[in-house]
Amino acid sequence: MQNAKHQNLKIRERVNKSFTLIELLVVVAIIGLLSTTAMVTLNTQRAKARDASRAQQLKGLRNAIELYYLTNNQYPVWTAGGCVNNPGSPLSVLVPDFLNSLPRDPKNSDYCYIYKSDTYGQNYRLAAYMESNTDLATKDGGTLSSWFELYSDSSYAVISNASSIILSWSLNGDSTLVGYWKLNEGSWDGTTNEVKDDSGHAHHSTAECVGTGCTKPTTTDTGCVFNRCGVFDGTEDSVSTAGYLADLRVRQLTISLWTNRSSGSLVLDRCYYQANQPGYCLAFPSNAVILQLSFACGSASTFSAAYTSTNGLWYHLAVTYGDNTVKTYVNGQLIKTDTGGLGEIKYRYDCGQEDYWTVRFARRLSTGYSFYGGKIDETRIYNRPLSACEIWCQCKQGETAASISCGSAPSGCSCS
Repeated sequence: MQNAKHQNLKIRERVNKSFTLIELLVVVAIIGLLSTTAMVTLNTQRAKARDASRAQQLKGLRNAIELYYLTNNQYPVWTAGGCVNNPGSPLSVLVPDFLNSLPRDPKNSDYCYIYKSDTYGQNYRLAAYMESNTDLATKDGGTLSSWFELYSDSSYAVISNASSIILSWSLNGDSTLVGYWKLNEGSWDGTTNEVKDDSGHAHHSTAECVGTGCTKPTTTDTGCVFNRCGVFDGTEDSVSTAGYLADLRVRQLTISLWTNRSSGSLVLDRCYYQANQPGYCLAFPSNAVILQLSFACGSASTFSAAYTSTNGLWYHLAVTYGDNTVKTYVNGQLIKTDTGGLGEIKYRYDCGQEDYWTVRFARRLSTGYSFYGGKIDETRIYNRPLSACEIWCQCKQGETAASISCGSAPSGCSCS
């Protein structure tokens, strides 16, 4: 009996010495709080370290830009501004003579360094987003809060579209997209910059007409591939971007768009079609897809892919140029490969002339080529040749609404 009492006493002593559930929960909560505090502190220190790296890299880039000026009497020209390490970036002229490679932001998937110049390359501005170090952002004499800025003159080359450039960089996942017009505004009436560019490069455009008594193009929600599209009546109406837009002066190229033609042929251009003026033009008459590119001043090369199309139907068109090769796609399928390219695409700028050509939709550029009539939907310009898979995936996005077939996927292709 006494042994039993003794055993029960020992059990009670062990129970009394144990933690209660409430005590355990309190301990867990304290450990969690300490861990969270430590993690926040660690993340803050990491952000400060990234900011210090950004400032250092931007100063190194500035030194290279200044050395370039001493050699060339101008800074690299990029009037629209953009991410420094975009493929085809105008700052690529710094490599390898002034830099081994263009710098990348420590969080390259989320941020990038931005550069912008004036029209003549006599002033520039650099900007890097600061995650934590507000002192650098507020004491640099610049115009952007939360950004560390370096510049040749505080009153020139102000970067007003930095946030949209970064947003495009982080959301689109493709820094080579230099123009993206959805043509889905509620209406157009000729207001400046009413046709929005969603690439993040702010290449906004304006609806216009060039003849007496003509009607400006507008948008509709009827019979489009996506929710709205641009409508052109084929009588001297068009849409044009503003300014010379250096980053649309691409050296390699993809044009991807949806078109439903009723008349005419010239869909999109940054050239003077049939006049041997440098740039690029895309035409879609009823019997071919025609891409014109210039590789030398005063001359142009025409790449024509035979294709019979029907007025009043939707088609997805894509043309690419890279490695001296032009590829033409209709409705997601490659219809022709042409290896007749002669190097980089040239522009009036490269020929010592004023580069006044803008990107234009549905515009007649010479006698014998009528204004385009019909509908145009989502239009993209890249500064690289897209792959067959990328083009097929873009086609698939509108396949059902356009009542077309994009055919079989390229080998190994999967759309995310």
